[in-house]
Amino acid sequence: MKALSGESTPWTRVLGITICVAFAYVVGSVFADIFQGFGTSLFHFRGGINRLYKMAEPPGWSIAATLLGVWLGLLIGAWYIRRRGWVSSLRGLFQTRWSDLAFIPLGIAGQVIISLAYAPFHLGSKMDAPAKHLFGGAGGFLWLLGVMSVLGAPIVEETVFRGMMYRGFFENFADRNERWAFRLALFFSALLFAGAHFELLQLPGLFFVGLLLAYLVKKTGRLVPSIVTHASFNAVAFAYVTFAQHGKI
Repeated sequence: MKALSGESTPWTRVLGITICVAFAYVVGSVFADIFQGFGTSLFHFRGGINRLYKMAEPPGWSIAATLLGVWLGLLIGAWYIRRRGWVSSLRGLFQTRWSDLAFIPLGIAGQVIISLAYAPFHLGSKMDAPAKHLFGGAGGFLWLLGVMSVLGAPIVEETVFRGMMYRGFFENFADRNERWAFRLALFFSALLFAGAHFELLQLPGLFFVGLLLAYLVKKTGRLVPSIVTHASFNAVAFAYVTFAQHGKI
């Protein structure tokens, strides 16, 4: 286990990581508003940002601006966490192997398992609302949002929630009790990952995905397997909405 900053206790470092990610999300939301403000001018959108927030299916450029803003904030937060020494270096975690392609079916299976788990509750369109919010009004930006969802989101979210939060929780307590540290890191990183999406109905499913992705990081020692799994999981949602829009489903 690589030594972390000795200027604070494990609890204060973990608290620092959590607060930093939360603050980074707030900063990212500010960036998102700024980017959307530029978008309203560029695309001559009437009603401004307030109208965008009230739309069930906002235009694609608005979603792209929001994602870019939030990601920028989160990546700045990740940089600050590493700079403070609250987590070890990410070097080597992005090493790729051809065998990582074997994790594609795992993400697809995750979507199937979650769909089957929710099926008895007959939630219908309520479960589709987040995907429709992202892609429903995309228009000509549909494929851009697809790339952002399938590639951009997994890279950013795995870097922050597994690369920083999971590893930060685990590394700071592993010297005391590695098994307890793993369980703590697994639970809280998954819970914070699920909560960060602000979707109450999807919370259990996202928590399950968070557990799975953190477990992959633990077993492989790298982020690429979790990124690939996350990407294929998101790809299923994107494909479903795309086919539905074109009347294929």
